Amino acid sequence: MALRNQVLLGNRAGASAFGGDCSLFLPGKPLGTRAQRLAVQRSVLLWGARANLDSSSTSATDLFTEAASGRAGGGGVKLEKVFDSFDGVKGKASKRTLEFVKYHGIGNDFIMVNNLNSSEPIITPAEAVRLCDRHTGIGGDGVIFVMRDNDNYQMRIYNSDGTEPEMCGNGIRCVAKYLAEIEKATAPKSYKVLTLAGYMILELREDGQVCVDMGPPYLEAAEIPTKLAARGEVVKAPLVVDGKTWQVTCVSMGNPHCITFGEEGGEGLNVDALPLEQIGPLFEHHEMFPARTNTEFVEVISRTHLKMRVWERGAGATQACGTGACALVVAAVKEGRAERNCTVDLPGGPLEIEWRESDNHIYMTGPAERVFQGSVVLGN
Repeated sequence: MALRNQVLLGNRAGASAFGGDCSLFLPGKPLGTRAQRLAVQRSVLLWGARANLDSSSTSATDLFTEAASGRAGGGGVKLEKVFDSFDGVKGKASKRTLEFVKYHGIGNDFIMVNNLNSSEPIITPAEAVRLCDRHTGIGGDGVIFVMRDNDNYQMRIYNSDGTEPEMCGNGIRCVAKYLAEIEKATAPKSYKVLTLAGYMILELREDGQVCVDMGPPYLEAAEIPTKLAARGEVVKAPLVVDGKTWQVTCVSMGNPHCITFGEEGGEGLNVDALPLEQIGPLFEHHEMFPARTNTEFVEVISRTHLKMRVWERGAGATQACGTGACALVVAAVKEGRAERNCTVDLPGGPLEIEWRESDNHIYMTGPAERVFQGSVVLGN
């Protein structure tokens, strides 16, 4: 029976080397007992599986070799130890448990991962896509990895489609709260966090709000990037989308934004009436934006009060976009529609945005809230 099982496993060499003798594993047991037959069958299965172990997973096979050669102390190694080791090796190759905490910034929600012990994200973009699925996963607009940067911290993020953006305004406010949770710190507290768009300074305030120094906006066409101009700023430029000409201004907050207050020559937008799911992707993938773009559709309530809906690159329609709120205030000032200090209403709630004239930096203030924590098994 052992030999037949071994042939089925396609490993004749293993069966030959083992020879069907299980006395090393069960010393002192009469030959032919049920226990010995079971030992033979299980041991042959282990030999057959050896070929499937990768080169780095040697612990199970080393135990088997030790037992089969009689080198193990005390007359042999128990099969339970051999198979526990083998199962553990295979389990590590196929399944992992990920601990996470869910946060949101005015409805823009993220799966937060403590990545402090690794210099690269500990899950793959494909795994992030599965985790962000709102039907079969945890649900989220992205997965954020909190990492070390020497004495400071670093943020990396995978969008819900698996792409990696340079920066996320609502996400980085969540990072401030998450870091305080990890450190068991209380406000007021300041953090310096590296992103793919550069360093950001995060201020955790006693009122629970987080103020982020987002740095200066970038307005040169090549920096955004966009093909709407060969050089210089792109302000009130015509952009044809699905046969209609929109008037757009382009701004980069380390990631690209296309801001529109409406069609060329038309009235102001009623953002609640926009067919966002229909037109958003057409802006995102427009040929004028080689790196794709986030798009903000803006309604002017007053010179200090703006309302927007957003189509995010890589995430689609979301409840909020912090970098988008910053970019639209810059665009509104550039177009002469607003002051430098504005309240921006998003579907998830308001943000306070200031484009400070003294240092040309943009300051974003808003909340970040913990939702729940949990763990999820990752595997094939």
